[in-house]
Amino acid sequence: METNENKILDDIQSQDFEKYLQVITESLTMLEDENMSLHKSLEIYKNGKEALMKAQKILDNVKLEFCELDKENE
Repeated sequence: METNENKILDDIQSQDFEKYLQVITESLTMLEDENMSLHKSLEIYKNGKEALMKAQKILDNVKLEFCELDKENE
């Protein structure tokens, strides 16, 4: 059974994941601007890459949780 603490952590992770996806999407959109300076493009790229890595970490953790649940149900 899920505790309140786990529910709160899941809600935070979900919100963070959505936030990271938004940052990634916005970064990709901004990088399409042909008039942007190289320096600004690099900043946006780094920011998007960081958000992508954090989102991937959340996905990896969720995948691990699913695998653990599957093992428990066998």
